[in-house]
Amino acid sequence: MNNKYRTNSNGKREKSLIEIIYILYRRKYIVISSVFVVSVLALLYSYTVSPVYQASALLKKETIEDSRSSNEFYDIVRMQTEDEIETEIELVKTGDVLGNVVNDLNLYMSFKKFVTESEEEYELEKNTLDYLNPKFNKEALPINLPNFISVELKKNKVGEKYYLKKESNDEIGLFNAETNEHIQSGKYSSSLVDSIRLALEKPIVEELDSQMNSPITTNFVDFETPVVDMRVSWDGVPIGTKFYFDVSSYLSTITKLGKKVSVGRKGKTNIFKVSVNSSS
Repeated sequence: MNNKYRTNSNGKREKSLIEIIYILYRRKYIVISSVFVVSVLALLYSYTVSPVYQASALLKKETIEDSRSSNEFYDIVRMQTEDEIETEIELVKTGDVLGNVVNDLNLYMSFKKFVTESEEEYELEKNTLDYLNPKFNKEALPINLPNFISVELKKNKVGEKYYLKKESNDEIGLFNAETNEHIQSGKYSSSLVDSIRLALEKPIVEELDSQMNSPITTNFVDFETPVVDMRVSWDGVPIGTKFYFDVSSYLSTITKLGKKVSVGRKGKTNIFKVSVNSSS
């Protein structure tokens, strides 16, 4: 006698597809509400959590191999080469290497916002590295960025929040952004480039400016604070304009960079991958 219901090895009847569909239909409101709640949570998560971007590079350690050397001595040398690769992988994340990156890219600088002479605020949403990039389209900003010609940190464990204020056509003031305390003001000093520009004909100067993608900086103000020394030039902005920026401590910047950098070897090859993760 044929049974229209299938049974498993334990003798229990298995539900048919129609029965399963019927069960889902009876509980359709639970299913729909569950899908809706999960979709809403996923949408909220995508809007609240910052995206993480990753930049990666593959590095290869070049080795000189001699096909004629297949003895024990060659094996020892090869093992030493592999140890060197592991050592270099670890060196990438040392304080000295990360410190050089921080200094070369001024990673301790963080640009925040402009405040116009009429007290209108303009937040700077891009990463500071984008604004420091010579290829950045500065015309996309409503106000010219200050040119930080040089920045030198004087304390490793201390940071500060500042703002620059254009006080006159040839004068810039530096203030503490948290206390609004006036730190220093300075008038433009001229460098040797001024004399060179005056000696050159106008077409030559314009050609040099176009090749540099910006006018040659000749005027600057030197600021000296307990935390940082800066040489700044800021032209083409209305008097009263303010520019807010942070200078983070050297050690905290290195620590943050170290958490973003990951280094790994590709299998047993002499190639290793360096990745940097960032949310901005």
